[in-house]
Amino acid sequence: MLVSKWRSGGVALIVDHGLRAEAPDEAATTARLVRSFGMKADVLTLSGLRRDGAIQESAREARYAALTTACQRLGALDLLLAHHRSDQIETVAIRRRAGSGPRGLAGMARFSERGGVRVLRPLLDIEPDRLRATLRKAGVDWIEDPSNRNRRFERVRWREDLPPPERRTLAALGARYGRERNKRREVLAEAALSVAFDPAGFFRLPSALPEADLLAELWRVVGSGKHPVPLNVMVRLVSAPHPVTLGGAMLVRKGAGWILCREPSAVQEPCVARDGALWDGRWRLSDPGGQARGWMIAAAGYRLTGQDTPAVVRRSLPVLECGDEFRRPSGKDDEPRFVFSPPAAALDGAFW
Repeated sequence: MLVSKWRSGGVALIVDHGLRAEAPDEAATTARLVRSFGMKADVLTLSGLRRDGAIQESAREARYAALTTACQRLGALDLLLAHHRSDQIETVAIRRRAGSGPRGLAGMARFSERGGVRVLRPLLDIEPDRLRATLRKAGVDWIEDPSNRNRRFERVRWREDLPPPERRTLAALGARYGRERNKRREVLAEAALSVAFDPAGFFRLPSALPEADLLAELWRVVGSGKHPVPLNVMVRLVSAPHPVTLGGAMLVRKGAGWILCREPSAVQEPCVARDGALWDGRWRLSDPGGQARGWMIAAAGYRLTGQDTPAVVRRSLPVLECGDEFRRPSGKDDEPRFVFSPPAAALDGAFW
């Protein structure tokens, strides 16, 4: 409802996780409600989610992947999420209990980027009760997900047990660390000028390694990790640089400097080649003409030779293979090509 008043032409993306029998009807009801506001609606149905103790993490990752893919399909630049102040407070509480440092205690970013899509959270300062009051005044009903009351999940326990004074303390804590992260981003952007990214998916670093927190972000991009490597490890590495393999990436001496690249032995197993397929968490196949149909995406290994790219990097590059035959797309517009698409950019301009 709020989006329909703010911007015309929006599309509501409604995710059915496929975990409850009632979910399809609830998604359809929500879609009808959205259309009554004059907006388009698209229901994204997921399947095969884990139902063990990691169900929420599995659902979250699948949801983000589906939303990002839908935005790419629609040509949408912005993805608005409805996280509110209570969600932010619970996030800070969970991370504090887990021993997160200043980075994690900043909570969710107001602006970030994922898969070429700008992720916006415009309601982080708004209490959920205020949002419900807005809906009541507008005469709009809503659906409550029963999992939001299931104390099996840590987030629900924090939501129900945190007293108001502690909630205010956590909100202030998150805001303070958020401001610090914003300031630190400016410093890292300046430091990143000494780093060169190569389209083959690796970084060229100077002899004096960049600051530890920037190096950790670069490591995550190359290693396809969901989270940065431990900062204390990066601090030690910056103080005493040496070749090392860690978290799916390798730091290798190259001339007077270094290269930071994917660890060849850690790459993904072959997968079916189809337009939009993401291999190894970093390479997306663009094949709108279907020329790669019947092929697989796999690591090049030792099959690529005679290129300017370092040999250790070539081993982890994607190729198309079919039986004993393989080919590395040329990158021409009328042929299949691989686009470097890591889970997140090292410096994506995120703002807290």
